[in-house]
Amino acid sequence: MNLPTNFLKLNIKKKLPLVFAISMLTATAAANKTQDAYQTGHLAMAQQKWSQAQESFATAASDKSLADSATYWQAYVLYQNNRHGEAKLLVKKLLKEYPKSQWADDAQMLLLENGDAEIPVPPMPRMINNTHIVSPPASPSKVKAVPRTSPRPSAHPRPNAVPRPARPPQAPTLDAEMRLFAIQQIMFSNPEKGLKLIKEMLENDEAGASKVHALQLLGMSQDEQAAELLYDLVMDEENEGLKGHAIQMLSMRQDAKSKERLLGLYKNENNRDTKAAIIQGFIHSDDSRTLERLLAKEKDQDLKLQMIHVLGIMGDSNVLTKMYRTQDAVEVKAALLQAMAMSGEAAEVKRVIAQEKLPEIRQQAIHALMMLGDVDGDYLLDLYSKAKSADEKHMISNVMMTSDLPPEMAKKLYQQEQDSDVKRSLLMLMMTSQSSEELAGLFKEEKDPEIKREILQHIGMMQGVDELMSLYKEDPTVAESEGFFMAFGMTDSSEHNDFLLDQFAAGNHHTQQQILEVFMMQGNADPLVALYKEATTKPMKKRILEMLVMTDADRVIEVIEAP
Repeated sequence: MNLPTNFLKLNIKKKLPLVFAISMLTATAAANKTQDAYQTGHLAMAQQKWSQAQESFATAASDKSLADSATYWQAYVLYQNNRHGEAKLLVKKLLKEYPKSQWADDAQMLLLENGDAEIPVPPMPRMINNTHIVSPPASPSKVKAVPRTSPRPSAHPRPNAVPRPARPPQAPTLDAEMRLFAIQQIMFSNPEKGLKLIKEMLENDEAGASKVHALQLLGMSQDEQAAELLYDLVMDEENEGLKGHAIQMLSMRQDAKSKERLLGLYKNENNRDTKAAIIQGFIHSDDSRTLERLLAKEKDQDLKLQMIHVLGIMGDSNVLTKMYRTQDAVEVKAALLQAMAMSGEAAEVKRVIAQEKLPEIRQQAIHALMMLGDVDGDYLLDLYSKAKSADEKHMISNVMMTSDLPPEMAKKLYQQEQDSDVKRSLLMLMMTSQSSEELAGLFKEEKDPEIKREILQHIGMMQGVDELMSLYKEDPTVAESEGFFMAFGMTDSSEHNDFLLDQFAAGNHHTQQQILEVFMMQGNADPLVALYKEATTKPMKKRILEMLVMTDADRVIEVIEAP
């Protein structure tokens, strides 16, 4: 390519826009591929084709611009497909590699909603007409996937479920931030003057941009005037989101008058959103008896389920256990089981597992074990041996990841199991207890091509490059196994680049495409540059440029200017 002299003198960073223009067709083709995969994933998810959706999102995740969102959705559909261990690993990968991603909060919630949060915290409320309400668990048979619009759907959507609240308002500008800080300091030294300034903020802010910050300042104050302002806003505010926030601030106050006001409001209120926000506020108190009395009188099913969830957060296992034994509705019993697990009530959950005849409820109880954590390994082995279905085995194997199950037992269960889905769950369990060398041994024993592919993937995720090479040296035909080369891409090792380059030279088109993707996944530009220089056809050169642009755009200059 003959480029103008002025172009050659430009700084590399200034050349980039021109380079992208030159390679626009190839870059666009790559972007279209991953975008198409992303859209295909959502379409498959809407049709509850979980495996197909997961594969599509895995393809989309190779695009750095989609990596965080596609990884999140991979984990989401894996949870829907009851592949908890794999989902949890992907969420942790997302949180580690993209801690500042807009999907990080959603990922944390996904762990919580599926019982995989390492530190139990109250769940993010979902919405009823834009107001807070805790989302109760749904029965597995009723779970339906909903493609993300905005904001994200619940991980356990129900027929009448609606989206979560929008993300918090943007942080104030620097000047506004300093003003808020100054008012906060005045609140500490001169509450009367500080409250006057906050009242002015509330009166002068018609758009509501500063009201959230004013409410937070009021929530910090124990002054009775602050409580009056909060209550007035609850009674007068038309914006349901702000009204719910004001209720939360008021509920954090432990004085009898604030509690009496909220209870009076609940009894006289017809708006479900306001009642939902008041229920949510009980999280800040230890008054489970009052909530129990409200629950006994409440007719609205959604609000009843929310109360049960909050009781679980409050840790009142006695109320929950007593209530469970008087209930017949499947949805209510499922919510009570989740709440009992949150409260640490292991005995009742285990009793239900032992005595419950309805498979749907029994599975809910097994799932609740994950929220208890550190379940005895011997108990789980016994439960696994008595499992009434492959679904139950699958769920029990997920619970085993939180237990003290001996590593050799996980391997033994895997070798004895025939069901493919259950074997996948056990495979994830072994990733937490077995070495990549032991997984390589299982690969040689396994007959199912799809599971063999997943074992290779796990070996790659565990940085088992030496094991991959050992498998190849023992049997070179392993290179024909789907997923063999892609396993290298999941490692950060460039130790075997020469091997991959030799395989590229000798391989067919499919093998060459996989090896190019390996170098891109590793962010390894050097072998891509070398392959470009050796390529003899324009289609191959274009494909390598696609990968190189996504790996290290600066190196594109090098290859297109090379003589």
